[in-house]
Amino acid sequence: MWKHSLQFLSTQKLQIHTATTIISISLILFSSAVVLVNGAGSDANWCYDSLSCGPETWGGTCLTGKLQSPINLELSSVKKVAKSVNLVLSREYGTLNSFFLQNNGFSVSLLLNPDETSPCLVRGTGFLPNEPYYFSSFHFHWGPDDYTGSEHQINGRKFPLELHMIHRQVGDPNKLAVFGILYKISETDNPTLAPIVDNLILVQNATDLLTLIPVPAAVKLVDFLPKKVRVLRYQGSLTTPPCTEGVVWTVFDDIQTISARQLMKFRSLLKKDTRPIRNNFRPVVPTYTEQRKSVLYMKSIVPSLSSVKRNG
Repeated sequence: MWKHSLQFLSTQKLQIHTATTIISISLILFSSAVVLVNGAGSDANWCYDSLSCGPETWGGTCLTGKLQSPINLELSSVKKVAKSVNLVLSREYGTLNSFFLQNNGFSVSLLLNPDETSPCLVRGTGFLPNEPYYFSSFHFHWGPDDYTGSEHQINGRKFPLELHMIHRQVGDPNKLAVFGILYKISETDNPTLAPIVDNLILVQNATDLLTLIPVPAAVKLVDFLPKKVRVLRYQGSLTTPPCTEGVVWTVFDDIQTISARQLMKFRSLLKKDTRPIRNNFRPVVPTYTEQRKSVLYMKSIVPSLSSVKRNG
């Protein structure tokens, strides 16, 4: 049986500067960070659902890159790796955190601080040694029905919702590690998503990048991670323009659930032209290229508070 190591990092050893609570001081930093991750500037000239600005028209690296995302993860073709996956999280990853929401007209994002920093750290297999990443933000992708919406596919199967958890390297915030979590429809609400879904009404209307809404609720980031799973790891890109490459992707092969009622709340969010956001996913691109010759499939037990060991 493969062994797995999971522990919480001591923030006394791995420190990053947390954001100021004064939103007005932090907005410039926040604006540049969100443009990089979501590719959604206030004057963005791309979209998802138009022949004139949809994914097939995206240029630059989106068109010429060889390590693009998202991809279809065909389990019979990926390279199975017989070793443990070591995910090491700081204890802040498992504590309740207040948060902000933002609707930029493309998706809804969650941040813990206005400038997209946080004390929630992660490191482990596939990341540079001794180079932790901090949680930066997360956002969602969905479709117009219960059968499409995810960006990644597994064995050609599409899912109605996908969560992207963005992490930035402490030493170089331009280096990204993203967790991709897929959802299927359930008859019951997902309680982990409830603090977000129940407050989407606060951000129903799209705003510019400088508008963040504090939410009267709290979340534990660790709760969004699947409990038992194989993880799929590959080198990819941002899934929105400018489609920057060099992103370490970890897609969890343990499908989470969301109710149809909860999913409708996402579809009720509005674009800047006041139309509902019903389609905000990029179609899959070629999985294997000359530069990306393999995708790794690794067994792992994903973090749970009961299995955490502290050091320091």
